Amino acid sequence: MFAIALKIVLVSALLLAVYYIFLEKEKVLKFNRFYLLFSLVFAYTIPFISLTIPNFEKSKPNLIIENVVQQQAVLVSNAEQNNVNWMFLIPIIYVSVALLFLVKAIFSVYKILNLKGQNLIYHHQKIKILEKEIAPFSFLNKIYFGKNYWIENKIDQRIFLHEKLHVQQKHSFDILFIEILKIVTWFNPALYFYKKAMINNHEFLADENVVNSNYGIKSYQHLILDEIIYHQNYQLTHQFNFYN
Repeated sequence: MFAIALKIVLVSALLLAVYYIFLEKEKVLKFNRFYLLFSLVFAYTIPFISLTIPNFEKSKPNLIIENVVQQQAVLVSNAEQNNVNWMFLIPIIYVSVALLFLVKAIFSVYKILNLKGQNLIYHHQKIKILEKEIAPFSFLNKIYFGKNYWIENKIDQRIFLHEKLHVQQKHSFDILFIEILKIVTWFNPALYFYKKAMINNHEFLADENVVNSNYGIKSYQHLILDEIIYHQNYQLTHQFNFYN
C-alpha cells in the first residue's frame, strides 16, 4: 500500500507540474479543465495497473551469496519484530485524519444548505436571496446572493452570468471530486494545488463568459475591484470576490 500511495503522489505531482509549465498560461480554458480532471483520474488509476514481466530462469547463486542473503533476512525479520509495536498506529492515524476531513466536508455542505434566505427562480435559474450581506457564490445547481445584491428585484447581469456559468458547467462537482480525494488520500500534497488550479480555471471560464456577452472589460474590471471587499468562508463554493 505504501508503494501505491507513493506512486499516486509522484504521478499526480508530475502531471500537475506539466500543467503549470505548459498549460496554465495558455488560453485553452476548457481543455485545461478536462486535463486537470483526467490527470487526477490517471494518477489514481495507473498505480493499480500491474504489468506482467516474463520470468527468466536464473542460475542458482553460490553458497556464499546464499548465506549472506539468509543473514540479511534474519536481520530484517528482527527489525520487523521490533517495529510491530508502532506499525499498528499507522492505520489508526490514517483513519482518524480521513474522518476529520470527512466531518469538515459534511459540515461545509450543511453550512451552505442551511443558509437562511428566500428561494426564487430568476431568469430560469434557481437562486437564493440570503438575509445577510455576503458576496455571491454558487453551489451545485443554485446561486446565492446577499440581500444587498437584490435591488428592485434585479441582480447585476454581469454577476449573474458569471455565477450561472459555474452552475451550467457543473464546476461544483470538480471541487467535490477533489474533496473526496482529499478525504481518502489526505497525505497527497498535490491535491491542494490541484484545487487551487481548478478554481482559477473555473473563474477564468466564468470571466470569459461575461466578456463574450458584450460587457466592457473596463467596467467589468471595476466591478471585480469593488467586489474584492466582500468575503465569506464557505468552502466548496465559487465566490464572486476575484483575487485572480
